[in-house]
Amino acid sequence: MHARLSTLLAAAFLAAASGALAATTTVEAILDAPTSFAGQTVTVVGTVADPSLGFAGETLYQIRDDGRPITVVGRGPALAPGQTIEVTGTVRVRPPDEEFTFPPVIQETSHRAP
Repeated sequence: MHARLSTLLAAAFLAAASGALAATTTVEAILDAPTSFAGQTVTVVGTVADPSLGFAGETLYQIRDDGRPITVVGRGPALAPGQTIEVTGTVRVRPPDEEFTFPPVIQETSHRAP
């Protein structure tokens, strides 16, 4: 019985861990189909574009992986433009209004040098 419980616990842990993994994608894919990524956690690799802003522990920057930028909202100091980073975060999409279609944004949970 003890071995069976251990096996069940291990299976539950692996299922939870695999569900938490972010899907790797491109900036282009998100920009081309933002609603299909809305609310999903993704990982993208790109180059930090200028300007990169940081204030009071918050940061706002754009990354590009194919020439097209996507805005990233995160925590920490401003990042150096030209730096290549891997960003993991949740894609946020605001519904369009009568006058404007809002671009998708990545709400960062982490970033690191690839």
